[in-house]
Amino acid sequence: MSANSIRCPRGHTWDPSEFDDDPAPVAGPVACPYCGSLCGAASSIRPTDTLPPPEPPVADKDAPPTIPGYQILDVLGRGGMGVVYKARQVRTDRVVALKVPGYLDLETRVRFTIEAQAAARVSHPNVVQVYEVGEHDGKPFLALEYVDGGTLASRLTGAPFPPRSAAALTETLARAVGAAHSHGVVHRDLKPANILLQSPQSTVLSPQSDDHRLGTGDWGLGTIKVADFGLARRMDDDTRQTQSGMILGTPDYMAPEQAAGESHRVGPPADVWALGALLYELLTGRPPFRGVGMMDTLDQVRNHEPVSPRRLQPAVPRDLETICLKCLHKDPDRRYSVATELAEDLHRFLDGQPVRARPVSRVERWVKRARRNPLATGLAAGMWLLLIAAAAYGVWYHLRLQAQRDRARHHFQMAVRSVESLLTEVAEEDLAVEPLSEQKRKALLEKAFAFYQELLQVEPDDPELAWLAARAARRIGDILRLLGRYPEALVAYDRALERLAALADRPPPGTDPTREIADCHNYVGEVHRLQGANDEARAAYQRALAIQQAAFAASANDTGYRQDLSRTRYNLGIVARLDDKPVVAVAELGEALRLLEGVATDDVAGRRHRARVYLNLGPALRATQQLVEAEQACVQSIHLYDELLTEQPNRPDLQLEKAVALINLGLVRQSANDPVGAKEVLTQARDSLSGLAAKFPDTPQYRTELARAYTGLAVVVFDEGSTAEATALFARAVDALMDLVAHHESADYHGELGIALGNHGRALYQADPAKAKLQLTRGLTELMIGLQSAKKEPTFGSSFRQQARDLATLLIQTGDRVGARDVVQRIVNASPDRTRAIHWAAVFLANCIAATESQKMPVGDADEFETIAIELVQAAGPADWSSIRSDADCARLVKRPAFAKVVGSSPAN
Repeated sequence: MSANSIRCPRGHTWDPSEFDDDPAPVAGPVACPYCGSLCGAASSIRPTDTLPPPEPPVADKDAPPTIPGYQILDVLGRGGMGVVYKARQVRTDRVVALKVPGYLDLETRVRFTIEAQAAARVSHPNVVQVYEVGEHDGKPFLALEYVDGGTLASRLTGAPFPPRSAAALTETLARAVGAAHSHGVVHRDLKPANILLQSPQSTVLSPQSDDHRLGTGDWGLGTIKVADFGLARRMDDDTRQTQSGMILGTPDYMAPEQAAGESHRVGPPADVWALGALLYELLTGRPPFRGVGMMDTLDQVRNHEPVSPRRLQPAVPRDLETICLKCLHKDPDRRYSVATELAEDLHRFLDGQPVRARPVSRVERWVKRARRNPLATGLAAGMWLLLIAAAAYGVWYHLRLQAQRDRARHHFQMAVRSVESLLTEVAEEDLAVEPLSEQKRKALLEKAFAFYQELLQVEPDDPELAWLAARAARRIGDILRLLGRYPEALVAYDRALERLAALADRPPPGTDPTREIADCHNYVGEVHRLQGANDEARAAYQRALAIQQAAFAASANDTGYRQDLSRTRYNLGIVARLDDKPVVAVAELGEALRLLEGVATDDVAGRRHRARVYLNLGPALRATQQLVEAEQACVQSIHLYDELLTEQPNRPDLQLEKAVALINLGLVRQSANDPVGAKEVLTQARDSLSGLAAKFPDTPQYRTELARAYTGLAVVVFDEGSTAEATALFARAVDALMDLVAHHESADYHGELGIALGNHGRALYQADPAKAKLQLTRGLTELMIGLQSAKKEPTFGSSFRQQARDLATLLIQTGDRVGARDVVQRIVNASPDRTRAIHWAAVFLANCIAATESQKMPVGDADEFETIAIELVQAAGPADWSSIRSDADCARLVKRPAFAKVVGSSPAN
């Protein structure tokens, strides 16, 4: 052994003079002539050094080992770590991959230990599972999950993958590697040969795992698995087992800090680099760097910039190229910090959302070009020395401002993203799992509102800031809508539409103003619908629909536009239901479902939208007497909500919607003469809503739906002849709404209470006429308040007319003319609009006259009711009474000459 001998990490030693007659001094990384391992810095060995033999002799390398508990079936492969056998684990009778070292030097033991520790930390559907770590006859072994589809390397033929397939595959890998990062493990040797493929026919997915199989057809690869954590390192490991200067990994996929032997700098960004290199190869058919030999490749990794993927494959989308090049940034701090961030950006790309990666700036490209051509840059600098000297201060100052501006913009964008994320969570009611969530929700919305108001004060001086300002204006509309400040919300949406229209012709990179404009029109429709202005809501939804149809026609394969169209059709179906146009509602909701065919809705929001379509389709089909189809729609809605609640059992908003679906199903079964089935599901709904109403007393909708459940049950029981039980159930509905009105002042809630009181009064009609009169009188009074709600005026008006007939008949039958006068006074006093109140009082008095005539009471009784009506009209003074004259329910009054005269019409013949 000479003084110039060199030792590799595996213990092999050699003298360079043995391989080169005139060896040059060794100054950089060299490859071991025996095993190919790289040494970052040549290390001389003194002749007196005692080294272990490079590889202990083996009696028969081909003979499979005997390991208790395992039956060797075949050899899967051989490598630097030893042999991998296909074996059967006798105890479990499952096929495994058995990794056994070929020899036992220090490096092999360390790598086995590292792989075992990494496997113990990482558990993920797309990471090869380690079943057992053991030792036999002093030799360690690993029993790994057997993956039968070969490696990704065997599928890479030099032909590029379709961009979306490449992005989906890389997203799946990034999530698996991200799981390792979250447990403090860095892989350090990601490459196609370490990515295994599980054939589709043998793939079994657990309910908790995502189906990560790609597409169909020629590009379906089955489930992918990340393997071989032999070079992994724990981020919290300070033992420094790998010396600085030693190069570990595969050059084609090795990060610059790895290629430089700077092991202390190798962290999660190194794995992000490898994922970016793999994405590059999938998109272009070749790795980003590949030299003549190993050393040339390492030099390119350290010193060269990758060729833009779009130059090699113009069909690669710009956003996907930006993501790929961000992964391949020389500076680890400029890459994604962990693989999960890369996965999220790829997911945004696949969903058609703006990605967070940004292209390299012009200044950065200039700096990189100068580094690649230092000699030419130096000559040019010399030639223009005087000019540069004169402009140096200006350039320096400009670059300083640019850096400051970039930092300020970065922090600003982080703030915007944080607030948008918070607003999304609040809007999706994630806080609803907490008591007093409405107060917290309102406080968070108010804070977000203040932030966006400040943002709008910033004058946009470039397209990116203009985009953020337009988004801020739209978000202000969202906040005001969620807070119930509807007129202000409409103003905010108008301002947002103005800003977005200015960007539509030349959208900033990574943005879609046209899609935002359609969303704004949809939310304008939502605001109008919530205010009861259904015509205005329909017009706004139609504007959104026209924009989305044009975008969808241009990009028919964009699932985002398809889902947008489905939501707008759903909104039009809701308006049609409110307008009592069930045929139109069925058509619109059916089209919403058709648009969702073939769209994978793995996310909660997508599946919830599908459930809501079925939720509203059921009642619309019931209204058109398509009872079989109505039951199927209700059952499908309940099934979808059950799936969602299995994953998120503590979401009361999902529990509420499922209870509404149960009520709808109960009403369908009631219409289909299935009282047993109706009672079963209505009881389930009642029990669920009772618990929600008790737990969340400040959420009004729980009590309104609870009252619906009680009412539905009462009707079913009443039809069965159980009048006493039905009366008690109607009373429970009244109690629920009385409690709601006591805590929440709303015309809608008063109207709902009026309907419940009327139902209770009719149930008491025979058993307790006195109490029936009281409940019906209170019901008319509450309905008068409810009639101030434009949103539900038709519903409340219809109920008022029915209750007026019932109460008038009861009063006349019992001879209670004094009670009739009292009812009239209550009706008039319940509304601030006296002319309107007199109209509804006239409806009641006309029913009193009709009941008097049908009961053949004395003529003077009818005259008395006419006199009361005349007194009301005369006391009000001059007014337009055309509504009374045209109301069919007032015909009994208008036909009487004295009353016809005071309302300005001639008595009908």
